[in-house]
Amino acid sequence: MFGNHQIFVILGLLCVSKFTDAILCYGCATSDEDDPCLVNWKGLKKNRIKTTEDNELQPNVKNCTGDRPYCVIEETETRGSLVAFIRDCSDGKTFSVPVPNFRTIIPDNQTECGYNGGYLSCIRLCAGEFCNGPSTAAGVTPNTVTLLLLFQACFLYKMLIE
Repeated sequence: MFGNHQIFVILGLLCVSKFTDAILCYGCATSDEDDPCLVNWKGLKKNRIKTTEDNELQPNVKNCTGDRPYCVIEETETRGSLVAFIRDCSDGKTFSVPVPNFRTIIPDNQTECGYNGGYLSCIRLCAGEFCNGPSTAAGVTPNTVTLLLLFQACFLYKMLIE
């Protein structure tokens, strides 16, 4: 049926994506607590899956390249009211608010907060695909499932020919 080299070529082609030199992040901003950027997790997740499957950017999905290789969530509030909520790409150094401790933030998906002029701002910086939003169970994507099925098929094929 398939030789070993043909299987590796097929696997290689499945892994090729127009986004290979970039990280994909959610991108949206709001000051409204009922905005889809904050509350429409199913919509964001649907756009992520469609981007991954179709290899085409969907609404609220950004291709982060070059000097902005991280995903970020920035949230600013005052007196318990939302002022700004941002999902975006980041260079890891420049943020929408000038809080001194944000100059040393690392992309470990941990939230860091600070005060500046009566505003509480929190930043979460991360370095994984779509790490600034909802994810599938255990980080499984359609491409992961495809690869697992191919490996299983290869294993079964090898067992059958031996």
